[in-house]
Parts: sequence; structure tokens; C-alpha cells
Amino acid sequence: MKAVYKGANGQAVYALEVGGEQFNITQLVAGVDYTCAVTTEGAVKCWGVNTKGQLGDGSTLSSKTPVSVVGLTSQVTALALGRTHACAIQAGALKCWGGNGAGQLGDGSTVDRLTPTQVTGLTANVGLIATGDEHTCASLTSGPLMCWGLNSNGQLGDGSNSQRSVPVAVTGLNGNVTSLSAGTGGTCAVIAGSAKCWGLNANGVLGNGLTTNENKPVQVYGLTSGVTQISQGDIHACAIVSGGVRCWGHMNYGRLGNGGATTSSSYSAYPVQVSGLSGVTNLSAGGSFTCVTTTTGAVRCWGFNQFGTLGDGTTTHRSTPVATSGFTAGASSLRAGRSHVCALVSGQAKCWGSNSSGQFGVATPTGSLVPYDLPVGQ
Repeated sequence: MKAVYKGANGQAVYALEVGGEQFNITQLVAGVDYTCAVTTEGAVKCWGVNTKGQLGDGSTLSSKTPVSVVGLTSQVTALALGRTHACAIQAGALKCWGGNGAGQLGDGSTVDRLTPTQVTGLTANVGLIATGDEHTCASLTSGPLMCWGLNSNGQLGDGSNSQRSVPVAVTGLNGNVTSLSAGTGGTCAVIAGSAKCWGLNANGVLGNGLTTNENKPVQVYGLTSGVTQISQGDIHACAIVSGGVRCWGHMNYGRLGNGGATTSSSYSAYPVQVSGLSGVTNLSAGGSFTCVTTTTGAVRCWGFNQFGTLGDGTTTHRSTPVATSGFTAGASSLRAGRSHVCALVSGQAKCWGSNSSGQFGVATPTGSLVPYDLPVGQ
């Protein structure tokens, strides 16, 4: 894949050939064993696991080549992938599809949808979206932050633990949300440079110094200003603060990036500084690892590495950031899934980690310990 021109809004456009099909894309997003892309026409293509209809093509047949998401043929501007469901903003409205056992599609039902369905009430002005395992959140360009789906840990932030199949307002958040992330059982947001989290708090993943679940937003300790992005993994979270990174939650596999033992069973309920990072521009937490880009365009990762998700050519877990092979400059976007990562870098689209379900868009290899170039369109 290589950048062939700039789009009308200045975005780099990449010519991608996957499974014999060529199309131009502006976004590439990694999910849990599947991947989706937004084309220059604003359409969505997906490939990988499809057990709950998360590929959106009207079937439950997994595919190692791209399929078109039904109805999303134009005007898609943002995309988020959860465990078995996905959501997209289309002309300001929010559409979701896939698994819906907890109401995470927001259409008032708990029926899986094999094609996109309209989220109740969110027909315009949707700004940011985040998909967790079984819940979803969206910010409005004018209005409150809304969440829906599973709420057993308080991850919807509405002051209850009641499951919701339509959006409800998060309690006590006033102001423009500039970053939003949903994890396994929790949610985090950045408002006016301050980090707030709510939901599951096992291993201190809310970062407020405690381990009790919270069904309303709480302040992440010490992160009251200077926060530009936040991202939740399974049982850890990280944030960009004044160009550096701080993480909190479980320490095993080195996922906090502060040099602790990768075999540690401890946790930190307070943010700790990740070693050796500055000029960080983008952050994405996977299941048990995290990757970042810097002002130079380099990619660095740390944490769990069994599937090669750190991209350093090994399967060694790392407790401090290591350079992902081959990236010295030019990374323009980065999205971590549960066991694979994809990025658009210097005119190339690359994925690394597990490809056991065809999430690279090819049948082989079954994975890669270093970034794998997706096929280049001619």
C-alpha cells in the first residue's frame, strides 16, 4: 500500500490491494481479530472474524478478503471497532452493527445485526465514538456524552448499573470531549485537558487511587490539565500528558512501561511515567500492550508481546518502550487491536502481530513479529 495523492481535506490517501481488490483508503482500524478501512469515497470495507456479523456484510461468514459493509457506501468520517461490534459516523449520524447481546448497538434491542442499524436518537452531530467489549459511547458536537450497552461495572457512567439498549447521558460531564476511549469494562474521556474515567476498577484501572468500581466519572489522579489523549486496554490505561505518557492499572507483562518486572502481579492505581518518551502525538492501547507515535513519526510499543504486537522482531514482553522495526519517521495513524496493530506510515500500510483470522487481509502469514506491508496497489 502506498500514498498516491492527497485527499481534498489534506489527508494522505493509500492505494490498498487486498484479496485482489484495489481501493483507496484514508483510515485503517484494528479490532479484535478483524480489521476495517474507510475508503476515499467514505465507504467501509472489513475483513477477518465475523461470528456476530461484525464485518457488516449481512452474513456471519468470516473473510480473509475485504467485504463491503452494507449501506455504508459514502460519507463515513470515523470508525470504531469493539470485540464483536463496530460503529461508524455517517454524515453525522451513528450506525452500529454486529454483536448486540447487551444492547451495545443502541437500537433499543438485544438482537445481533448483520448490517448497520441506526443508534436511537443519534441522527446528527456525533463527534467522537468509542467501542468497548460490550458497550459504546459517543460525544455530540453540541450536547452530552452518551453511552449504552453492558453496565454491570458502571461503564455507562449514568449513576446506575442497569444495562441500556439506547443511549443515556453520562453524569456530570460538562464541556467538549476531546478524547474518548472504551475498554473491557470501563470508559475514559478527556475534557478541557483533564482525564476522567468510570466503570470497572479492578487493578486500579480508573487511576483514582482506589479499586472500587465507579458508575459515575471520577478524576484520574493528578491528570487535571495537559492531557491530550487517553486510551484504555483490558486492565490498564494510558494518557498523553504534555508530550509524555502516563499509565496505570495492572503491571504484568510490563504494560505500564515504567521498567517494572514483566512477571509482576502488582498494580498501580495511580498514573506512573512511561520511561523515555517525549513528543508523543498518538496513543493506542491494545489488550495488554500500548503503542505510540512521536513527532518524528517513529513508533514505539511496550507490554505483552506473545503475538509480536510490539513489532520488534521478538516475542519478549517489554516493560519499557521499544522501537517497532522499520519505523523511523512518517507514521500518520496507529490503531491497536486485541492481538494485532495497524498503521499508515510513510506511504505504506502495515500490520503486525497475529493474523490467525486473516486480519491482515491475507491468508498467510499467520502473523508477523515485524510490520507486514499490506499488498501495494499498482
